[in-house]
Amino acid sequence: MPVSVDDAALVLAARSGDGAAFGTLFERWADRCYDVARRIVHDDGRAAEVTQDVFLAAWQQIGTLRDPAAFGGWVLRASRNKALNRLEREA
Repeated sequence: MPVSVDDAALVLAARSGDGAAFGTLFERWADRCYDVARRIVHDDGRAAEVTQDVFLAAWQQIGTLRDPAAFGGWVLRASRNKALNRLEREA
């Protein structure tokens, strides 16, 4: 997948079952999602688990994303929410 392909095109391809397209989305956004989670949970391992959970959910629910161009905001918000939920559960 060329680097110039935008997130919206990758989301549409992933919806059609293109695992490589989803892999590219993961490569583009996983580090940022990890950073969001890490700032909240203050633990590398837990942040990695949150990131994994976010991308599993994104893969399963990619068809529900109304605006394919909003993928980045969607997974960053999910990272924030899942990290906060994790803190609440462990408190």
